[in-house]
Amino acid sequence: MEYIPAKQILSRNRSTAWFGTDYTMNLYRGCCHGCIYCDSRSACYGIEDFGRVRAKENALALLRDELRRKVRPGIVGMGSMSDPYNPFEGELQLTRHALELLDAYGFGAAIATKGDGITRDIDVLRCMREHVPVLCKVTVTTTDAALAARVEPNAPSPARRLEAVARLAEAGLFAGVLLMPVLPFLEDNVAVSYTHLTLPPISAATGSGSSPFSKAAAQCPWTPSVPAYSRWRRPSASSSVWRPAQRSGGTGAW
Repeated sequence: MEYIPAKQILSRNRSTAWFGTDYTMNLYRGCCHGCIYCDSRSACYGIEDFGRVRAKENALALLRDELRRKVRPGIVGMGSMSDPYNPFEGELQLTRHALELLDAYGFGAAIATKGDGITRDIDVLRCMREHVPVLCKVTVTTTDAALAARVEPNAPSPARRLEAVARLAEAGLFAGVLLMPVLPFLEDNVAVSYTHLTLPPISAATGSGSSPFSKAAAQCPWTPSVPAYSRWRRPSASSSVWRPAQRSGGTGAW
């Protein structure tokens, strides 16, 4: 794994209207899923050799110091420019330890991923959800395995991703399908993209035949669906929600 210099890990979002997050965090640069529609590969971002994953040097120490300096916690979005559960995460565990830090300092997390490796961190996510919002969004653009292999050649299969949603939901976490982007003429066929989403494991994940969706960035149904979300963002004067949790974060090293 190649490590690249980094000055900061958290970026403050100008608005929470897009995905309802206060900060953006990317522990890695680049992504190896090879999705043909990926906006992050655009030249405007200036990321050379985007298909090669690199980790940010001293990411956890930088994140710890940044969290310590924040006056108020917020919700941290993960997965905007690089999938936090890329194949290298299994060994490096940067995402897992970052979640432990967010937990320790009272920050929530909104995770977007195509990696079914997110299920490894169910224990940490369950610990976090006791006092902060935790939103798990697994991207599924089509349930057609052959089509997915062409447009997302190196990502886990749709079946594995749907199974991850089921496992997250069975663990009591708020989890759903991030149904975006939908490619015109390829994935906008109802029979291809939507029909199978009412079958197990999604049905098992929700306890019914329906499922939580986030179909577009401008409309995020999960925001009002989290009971504690609005209270957490606008606490009363006597609320202790904004105070960092008195936890070690589980690692002891940070």
